Amino acid sequence: MNWLRKHADGLKLAGKILLGLYVAACAFLYFDQQHLEYKPVASSDQPGDFGLPDFKRLTLKTPDGQTLIAWYKKAAPMHPTILYLHGNEGNLGEFSKRYKLLDAQGDGVLAVDYRGFGASTGAPDEKGLIIDGQAAYEALIAREIGLNHIIIYGHSLGTGVAVALAARHKVAALVLEAPFSSAVDVGAYRYPEFPVRDLMRDQFRSDLRIVKVKCPILIMHGTADQTVPYQFGKRLFDLAPQPKDMFTFPGGQHDLLPEPGVAPKLEAWLSAHVPLSAADPTGTGSSLDPNQEE
Repeated sequence: MNWLRKHADGLKLAGKILLGLYVAACAFLYFDQQHLEYKPVASSDQPGDFGLPDFKRLTLKTPDGQTLIAWYKKAAPMHPTILYLHGNEGNLGEFSKRYKLLDAQGDGVLAVDYRGFGASTGAPDEKGLIIDGQAAYEALIAREIGLNHIIIYGHSLGTGVAVALAARHKVAALVLEAPFSSAVDVGAYRYPEFPVRDLMRDQFRSDLRIVKVKCPILIMHGTADQTVPYQFGKRLFDLAPQPKDMFTFPGGQHDLLPEPGVAPKLEAWLSAHVPLSAADPTGTGSSLDPNQEE
């Protein structure tokens, strides 16, 4: 007791310093969260720079005035077109191997750089990324690709955009690679010492949106994923409505599609759940102007 009395003022000061440091750390997380959640890389690359000579570089306009860059390859006959939504880092070129794998299966691909990524204008946030996904979806409709031929494919953060789109629109199927129940769940897991649920703005609540999806759902997740732990993909799967399937890859990490055998397994699932016919009813129209090819 004597020691406590003797050092009371020092302990109070130390407590105030620690509290101040904690508040400062919370403030840093709050005000810098966009940089923590989104890590775009600027680029003006062309598809041909990455061995994709048959892909076209498109310019898409969003309703809120942004200009997006997308890469597009038409599907082979009797194959779907995949609207590909990448994760929170990099740009289109960094995922070129994925487009090659999908193209090798005969599938069409439309991959878009969100606002602030690559050569797309603007700055990313949840509302904006969903608008960007909508613009890409409408670009496919404008090209008269039937709704029963459109697959929405999201990877990592892109799964949050993919679920939001599929919850609003009719598509043939939804494929989610390394998804989360919500981005805020992952944030709270990574920073348990902070009130992340109160601080985080862009929460990507896929857990609330997935119940509105009305197409077949496939979730692919690796048990060794260090970026989005497996438990969050499994949680989303449990919440998803039928019909649904989950491919669990023991020892699999965050980037599954490039791994041997994954693309053929995905294609087999698509063939079983998205039967295509020669009769291809087109979309219902779009408010988006036709794409401009550069």
